[in-house]
Amino acid sequence: MVDVRETKIHQTTKFLRHNFSDEEKQNLAEEMARKVTEADALEDQKKSASSRYTAEINSARTIANSNAIKITSGYEFRDTECEEEFDYASKEVRTYRKDTGEQVEIRTMTYHECQQEIFPREDTVEDDEEGPEVDAEFNTEEQEDLDDMAREEDQGQEGETEGDETLQDEVSEEEREWTEPADERF
Repeated sequence: MVDVRETKIHQTTKFLRHNFSDEEKQNLAEEMARKVTEADALEDQKKSASSRYTAEINSARTIANSNAIKITSGYEFRDTECEEEFDYASKEVRTYRKDTGEQVEIRTMTYHECQQEIFPREDTVEDDEEGPEVDAEFNTEEQEDLDDMAREEDQGQEGETEGDETLQDEVSEEEREWTEPADERF
């Protein structure tokens, strides 16, 4: 005869509801607080890294865009050493690049540029860092002699009345010429 059992027990796992005890609730609350804090810290790190990378990306794009413009146009403007040539006969200033010798500009001289030194100083050397040499023998006696000669000249002219008006008229005419605006003279 066959033995028939009335019950059979089999072990299994089912997904069922579980009610938490107070101790389990406390443990869950502590773990939740730690994880919220950890998540906030990670979020801050992400933002920091993101902004750092964003800045680096923007910098790289700026340089790339600048180079693209240079490649497309084939040139850029730079500070370049130049030399200016003042032509007093034509009242023009010509500018040449020192690296290529190419003429880059021609313009009309300004009023002040047209003014030249009557007695150019020979004692100045452009490359001399110490400045011009002073003649040690030039003294106050020589200056006094020059002053005396000027006084004698002035005294000789005081006695002359004839011709003074003509001289004054010539000077006034010349003064008027140089006080006119530059555009009218040139």
